[in-house]
Amino acid sequence: MAVFTERIPENDPLAVPEKKEQIDAILEKDKNLPGATMVILNELQSEIGFISESMQAYVARKLHVPISAVH
Repeated sequence: MAVFTERIPENDPLAVPEKKEQIDAILEKDKNLPGATMVILNELQSEIGFISESMQAYVARKLHVPISAVH
C-alpha cells in the first residue's frame, strides 16, 4: 500500500498550530450535523478566511468522505 505524504506550505492554516486547533474544533463540533460537510466548510471559510487545498484534503479525511465531496 502506498503512503502519501502531503507537504503543507508554511503559510497554510494547517501549518499554524492555533489555526489547526481552530479547524479541529470546528470539525469536532459539527461533524455529526446533517449536511456536516457544507456546514464545516462554511464555518471554516468564515473563521479562517479561505479554504486551502490542504484544508480540503484534511476535512475530507476527517469526515471520511471523498475529496470530491469537499471541492
